[in-house]
Amino acid sequence: MPTPIRLLLLAEKPAQGRALAEALLLPGDHTEEENAITGRTADGELLTCAWASGHLLRICLPEAQNPGWAEFRWDDLPLVPASGRFHYACVEGKAGWLRRIGELSRRADRIVNACDAGREGELIFAEIMAWAGIDPDSPNVHRLWITDTTTAGLRRAWAEASSSAKFKRLRAAAWARAEADWIWGFSGTRMVTLGFPPRDSFSQDGR
Repeated sequence: MPTPIRLLLLAEKPAQGRALAEALLLPGDHTEEENAITGRTADGELLTCAWASGHLLRICLPEAQNPGWAEFRWDDLPLVPASGRFHYACVEGKAGWLRRIGELSRRADRIVNACDAGREGELIFAEIMAWAGIDPDSPNVHRLWITDTTTAGLRRAWAEASSSAKFKRLRAAAWARAEADWIWGFSGTRMVTLGFPPRDSFSQDGR
């Protein structure tokens, strides 16, 4: 008998992950962890339905990007990393969830993105894959585009899963929006604070 293919399906939130597990896994012997359920599909494949809790990673504060940014200075504005790459950190309290998803991702033969159907869902998945060192455009990474959350709708989306690479531009737009928000927010706050003393207080600016 061929070895079953190990599949990892990643949902954006716990309720979504559990609903997908209920729709796709056969009843019976399941292995359940804090943010993952593993069982067999009707095809006999070993499938793990894991979930995040929205964003598991965040862009680090300016002083973590560059220690020289700890002080507010006009000459540093706008705050853009010299390398063009931002440092990210795990959201507080979710290190175990992130570590488990990373381990499952590296063990999987196929990975399926089941995060929300939209730009933010693409970003949440892309952040986790980047942290795990996995290219979301790889041939073994697929996209579940869910618009119907009924059991029948989830099964239909599973049957119609497509290549993750088809959503490359949407992911790029999501990255750009998130990092532009960071640059504008922190740079704008410093600009307003520097321009309107006293220096023992600060203003907050955003997009």
